[in-house]
Amino acid sequence: MAVSSSTRVEWILADPGAMGAGAAATAVHPSTHAEETVYILSDSGSRAIFVENAVQLDKVASAVERLPGLGHAILFDPGADLPRVEGLEVLSLAELEKRGTAFLQESRAATGRRKVPLPLAVQHAVADRLVYGKIRAAFGGNLRGSVSAVPPSLPTSATSSPAQVCTSLRAMAIPRPARPAPSTPPTTTGSANRCPAPRSASPRTARSCCEAPASCAATTTYLPEKTAEVLESDGWFRTGDIGEVDKDGYVRITDRKKDVLKTSGGKYVAPTDIEGRFKAICPFVSNILVIGDGRSFCSALIALDEATIASWAASQELGDRTQAEIVSSPQVHELINGFVQRVNGDRQRWQTIKKFAVLPRDLDIEHGELTPSLKVKRPVVEREYAQGIDGMYEGARET
Repeated sequence: MAVSSSTRVEWILADPGAMGAGAAATAVHPSTHAEETVYILSDSGSRAIFVENAVQLDKVASAVERLPGLGHAILFDPGADLPRVEGLEVLSLAELEKRGTAFLQESRAATGRRKVPLPLAVQHAVADRLVYGKIRAAFGGNLRGSVSAVPPSLPTSATSSPAQVCTSLRAMAIPRPARPAPSTPPTTTGSANRCPAPRSASPRTARSCCEAPASCAATTTYLPEKTAEVLESDGWFRTGDIGEVDKDGYVRITDRKKDVLKTSGGKYVAPTDIEGRFKAICPFVSNILVIGDGRSFCSALIALDEATIASWAASQELGDRTQAEIVSSPQVHELINGFVQRVNGDRQRWQTIKKFAVLPRDLDIEHGELTPSLKVKRPVVEREYAQGIDGMYEGARET
């Protein structure tokens, strides 16, 4: 099944609800255009889709004949009347809940026991733990903690949150092909997760694996060659994460295998770690890409937040200049260099940023540099700014 919606409580109910029922969930970003939405639904073999509103439903309705396996659409915001789509049963979330309740009652009457998982109570419990502070109060004030399954973050974020209102836990999760793995307890600062015997491909690169056969089984019908690349015969899924295991058996995820670069000198560098640390200390940065694969040293492309740097420029009597003139000024280069040197301070020599270039504008979706979820398309950016990258290595000995 698929979910096409912005972030909201119903999204949180639908996603773990599908996994609780043994289905594989596929996320469709709400800004994804209709053609790509249809491709995702077809490629994933989705039988049903949760949609936020009529706008998301229209993307599916426009090509329902190309999705013979899709039979149901569940609307979060149905409006006064449910729309009709030929070849597709459209339900409200309330109607789906009624049907589920009726099915459970029939199952219990016939067998005297539950035949299927009962996810609703669990879903509501999860929803109660997703907000904090003022937002938490608006949703009832019952939050006790939050779980983060995003890419590696700085250690401080695992033990604190704004206004110290809740405990933030880390978990390792790839929700589409596998269930979330257990999270670290709040007393385990800096560790990401404790999981059964992670497998290592080599002493240098610890590649993490997790086992979730119930959910993985639902994904193995499509693209069997690609499935074989990541799913082992005994049910272990290769997550592609790189990490380390401490003495207590906790895993710290440090990077993604595909994101690790190797310099021409044979040194391995995790660019996302450097990028994350730079973003944590530099209030002017919007996006940063560390370059260095096959190169003699690491460099960086840095895109600044236009509003923030414009405000700073005004305070430096540069407010009458254009954005391109501001970011190319010696004053801005000196400003950003200060943050670069701070990041370099605790890095190994080969991990330091030797040179950097400030881009003339921020990266965006319109130029194809960001995904709908605002992740940087590294190859696209490197191609677009290839001349600038080569300029940083001009005169350097490349091997």
